Amino acid sequence: MKTFSYYLVKKQYDEMNKRSTSAAVRTDGPIRINSFGAVVLDKYFYNRQFRVDYYLMYILEGSLNLLLDGEYVEFKAGEFALFPPYTVIDYEKKKEENLVYYLAHFSGTDVERFLDGIGLGSIPAKFSVGMLESVTDEFLSLFDAYAKNTPYIQEIAAASLQKILIELSLKIVEPKKVNAPWNAVYYIQRHLAEKISIPELAKTEGMSESRFYAVFKNQIGSSPIDYINMLRIERACNLLTSAPMSIGEIGENCGFDDVFYFSKIFKKRVGMTPTQYRNSLIK
Repeated sequence: MKTFSYYLVKKQYDEMNKRSTSAAVRTDGPIRINSFGAVVLDKYFYNRQFRVDYYLMYILEGSLNLLLDGEYVEFKAGEFALFPPYTVIDYEKKKEENLVYYLAHFSGTDVERFLDGIGLGSIPAKFSVGMLESVTDEFLSLFDAYAKNTPYIQEIAAASLQKILIELSLKIVEPKKVNAPWNAVYYIQRHLAEKISIPELAKTEGMSESRFYAVFKNQIGSSPIDYINMLRIERACNLLTSAPMSIGEIGENCGFDDVFYFSKIFKKRVGMTPTQYRNSLIK
């Protein structure tokens, strides 16, 4: 693997601080990834950067000296760090070892509320979670989707980022301390291939169905069914890109028992049928 970065927004000029930045504070959606990628280094490295968006780093191999709360601390494999906007990020690689980490820069109108809801509101901070295959797989799927110019990449990227952050938070936050409706979101993430009902989701939050529906829509920005379908179609896009499966098999793997209903929902969100989508990738 080599160092690479993908940009969903161009560099902009930050009027508040009179300097160029590699991302803007976007307000065109609840959560928006500005850039993401991987860093691979085997030599001494020092970096000091100023960001106007949120910054997530997840180390897979090696270690850094990271400036946090005024002093340098070791930041090593199996740990992630999260920084708020308008933060100077300072880190140094001294050890003669290979360093690999994934990163994502993001912003949006509801990021702060989202992070508070999943227990990651106290930042900047560094956490130890171990090596999580679910997180690395999600990053790899995101890299692949961008490289293949997958339609609706911004929506896919936003959904991937939410899943990554939720998976990370699960390792450091007790579910009972997480605000509604994130227990339901956890449940959805883990049961996409199964039937999911509103009563089941409401039960995870200890709410009535009507109360749960209202809270979910207010916090997530869409109804529970629309959110479930969004994640299922994202998974379907990934499978259509990489898996040697029939359209019906992919539909079942994404929670759609009826292939015709699967095609209908897919076309509504993507603008083409699953077959047309797969054929466009082949071309």
